[in-house]
Amino acid sequence: MNNINQKLIEIRLSAYDSRLLNNGVKFFISTCKKFTPVNLAFFPVKTSKFTVIRGPHIDKRSREQFQIIKYSAFFQISEKVLENNIQPIVKNLPAGVHFRIKVLL
Repeated sequence: MNNINQKLIEIRLSAYDSRLLNNGVKFFISTCKKFTPVNLAFFPVKTSKFTVIRGPHIDKRSREQFQIIKYSAFFQISEKVLENNIQPIVKNLPAGVHFRIKVLL
């Protein structure tokens, strides 16, 4: 399938909501699958938790806990797909989905 001279592009999508990430992945894959096969993988969920003291002067035992959950996915496609099609794909991604593009040799 892949030629020796053909470069691969790795695209990472991340979001703080799993539904947004799934919509972004479906949109990106449906656009890119017309041209080339796509290898898709989801990363494990990253959870960061932290605790804040509510009132530091009166009651130091009163605390609140928060957590941030980040969902990520990545896939690889050939470089030919993104040469002309990157602008419409990026503009139509759902709001809240972040992406990073990396060229693999």
